Amino acid sequence: MLPHNKIIKTTVKKFLEPENLFQIGSSRSWLDDQGYYMILVEFASSGYSKGASLNAGVSFLWESTESLNEMLSYDYECQVITSYVEYKNDDEAFQNGIEKLAKKALEKVDEYRKFSDMDYAKSCKKFRRKIPGRDRREPAVRRRIW
Repeated sequence: MLPHNKIIKTTVKKFLEPENLFQIGSSRSWLDDQGYYMILVEFASSGYSKGASLNAGVSFLWESTESLNEMLSYDYECQVITSYVEYKNDDEAFQNGIEKLAKKALEKVDEYRKFSDMDYAKSCKKFRRKIPGRDRREPAVRRRIW
């Protein structure tokens, strides 16, 4: 395993696993099962350099399409406004940057866990998901979960 990937996986695990999130296989993606929705946390890679950025959002599980068992979507939020953390052969500096991303991810997880209160969920109006037959908003970002 490349050094930057090892740092990401071990550092993120230290923060997310105690909060009951689980890693999808050996990927950089983590899930938090909240019953009628999942919280997705992804430490996304770049095709241009070694490092990570943070994506986090909510995927509601009330979709009835066949793809539900294969893909989750960011129905509410997605890209978290943080800096891309680039690996520049300095393990300690990179680990500090990943720790900051992991802490920000936990802040977002705490925010998204409020959706278990239906009154809170109803008050949030900025869903990204296209609801068939109801509106013309852009479809949500979809991610294959395995």
